[in-house]
Amino acid sequence: MNAALAYQHVSPSGIAKLAGVSTSTVSNWRTRYPDFPQATAGTQRRPLFPLPAVLRWLEAKNKPLKQDPDQADFALLSSLRGIVPAEDMAPILLPLLWWAKWSREPDTPLPEYAHFPLDPSWVGAPDLDYACKASHYLNEYLSNGLYRVSDWLEELSTPAEQMLEHIGAALGTADPRRVAEQLLRTEAERARGGLAATMTSPAVSQLLVRSVGEHATTIADLACGAGQTLLDAHETHPQAQLYGNDPNKAALEIAACRLFLADVPVELTAQDALTIDSTFDAVLMHGPSGMLHAEQKARAAQLPFGGVSGSRSDLVWALVAYRALNPDGRAAVVVPQRALSRAGSSSQVLSWMIAEGVIEAIISLPVNLQRYTKTPSYLLVLHRPTEPAPANEVLLIDLSQHAAAAITETVIEETITTLDTWRAGEPIQHPKALAVPATKLLSPDASLAPQAWLQKVQPVDDQDLLEQAEQAQMRLKDAERALQALTIPSAIFHALDTAVETYPIGNAFPAHRGTAQTHRTDTDPDAQPVDVLTPHAMDTGRPDRVPITVPASPYAAVTTRAGQVAVTIRNGGRIFARVWEIEGLPVSRGVTVLDINPATHDPEFVAHMLMAEVNQATLSGQLTPTLKLEKMRLPHLPLDAQRAAGATYKQLRLTAEAATQLANNAHALLTAASNTIATGQFTLH
Repeated sequence: MNAALAYQHVSPSGIAKLAGVSTSTVSNWRTRYPDFPQATAGTQRRPLFPLPAVLRWLEAKNKPLKQDPDQADFALLSSLRGIVPAEDMAPILLPLLWWAKWSREPDTPLPEYAHFPLDPSWVGAPDLDYACKASHYLNEYLSNGLYRVSDWLEELSTPAEQMLEHIGAALGTADPRRVAEQLLRTEAERARGGLAATMTSPAVSQLLVRSVGEHATTIADLACGAGQTLLDAHETHPQAQLYGNDPNKAALEIAACRLFLADVPVELTAQDALTIDSTFDAVLMHGPSGMLHAEQKARAAQLPFGGVSGSRSDLVWALVAYRALNPDGRAAVVVPQRALSRAGSSSQVLSWMIAEGVIEAIISLPVNLQRYTKTPSYLLVLHRPTEPAPANEVLLIDLSQHAAAAITETVIEETITTLDTWRAGEPIQHPKALAVPATKLLSPDASLAPQAWLQKVQPVDDQDLLEQAEQAQMRLKDAERALQALTIPSAIFHALDTAVETYPIGNAFPAHRGTAQTHRTDTDPDAQPVDVLTPHAMDTGRPDRVPITVPASPYAAVTTRAGQVAVTIRNGGRIFARVWEIEGLPVSRGVTVLDINPATHDPEFVAHMLMAEVNQATLSGQLTPTLKLEKMRLPHLPLDAQRAAGATYKQLRLTAEAATQLANNAHALLTAASNTIATGQFTLH
């Protein structure tokens, strides 16, 4: 490992990356192995571990490394954890990486004493102040980034020259651009919001860049964020002049570093896109969604096609992009689903855009394509005709059926080929593409979502349909027999001469809150799934088989004992309780088990009293419902009365569960029978 690294710490996610496992596996290791390295930095919630000790531990446990700890991006991140806040890693490191590249250029204006890193033969630190001033003549956002680094160094307790020497040693001879892109990928995977929210995914970027054609000589991204679309635009249109704009100056600093690291010339501005009055051959835009501020709304109302106002402001970015187009120019804009709603003022705006041939294509995107939202989104391809002409058709392409990871280069290529083929007037071959006459889309109730026009009944094998129906019928018969085997008790109520008091449970029943942390997936080969009492298991009465993390101390782990009452919150925030008869199961978080003394209380009686409305009411008014068992109340009934009521409750519960199963199976048979008859190949007797 690089001996020059003076600060070497790694987070749990970093350990997972080193070993090629999930973070839950690392949590398992920490609790299972007493010799796992102790955290020496960070906080209790965000611990940091000494990297050398972690590497020695992984080697001792024969767990092979999947990540080279000396790789420059990993070395930089691990050596600065605990020194640089995670959200500041990219804003601090990218300007330094650009400075390092600038220092290596043969024609750099920097004197040797202002190179980063300095040649070891020089004494002292590189002259950062000189580099800051020199970079201002190249690009103000690069200069701002270096000044930010300078301010950060001044606030450290470590001398600036020592920190710069350390970072330079970690970088070594690695390619600064490659390291920068690796750092940004890590940032995008780690964070929510902030810089990561300004980073357009590569798939969206490629679709935006390639859908505007190949002949643009000036290309602008009016919401460029961290610059991904500008990088892709340069690769696709190497001769085009690029313009980038974003009101977020921190994002522009990152974009400037990325673009200059890639030797991409670009003009960057920081202003509200609504104030831009320049025009371009192609415009790209993946703008923010949501309502505009009052001043912005006033400007938005002056946009083409009558502008937009009110809650339909998401359509504003398409109009901004269109206004910024030269004649015969094209724009590609990502908009949320609500931007295509035909409600309110947008109905008229959309109709005008369709009627005048402005909307060339609508492409529906996967709901999980954008990292931080599940809102459906669409790519609008706009065209500014050289002369007004009536619209003919709009091309609709549905990519919503793909998962984010499935938007491959092949899918993008097929999509762009379909768009080019349609523009050339040739037949469309794409199975999820359709050219719809503009007259049909102009209908007030016509949907603009490609899915609505492309939905087709998928061919189903007749034999498969018959088998599905037969299996559903067999399951229904089984459920019917199970219900018939039950004796439904009659509930006879006797009035008490004197009403009994109700009393709070208090400390009458020892309560044990579950301690096992369950995981949906776990790549640790040592972590085998086990039977666990989970909130979901409470519904069925059968344990779930899942991998778990348990407390390191066996005395802290909670397991079940027969006759306990398990309590949880289920089904929209309601108390659910069940008598549990299986011994020795780990109890997951979210479940509490009560020790019931059968000499004084009947478990079935207690379980059903906890679910009564008088106790459900204890959860009302709480944003996150929590169980306050000690405040729940029970009626003071004799033990024999409790047992009689408990037996009736249990039989009624079994009947209700069997009846629910019968209803579910009947519905499944109904669906299977309907689908079979709908083919026109069968009748039903």
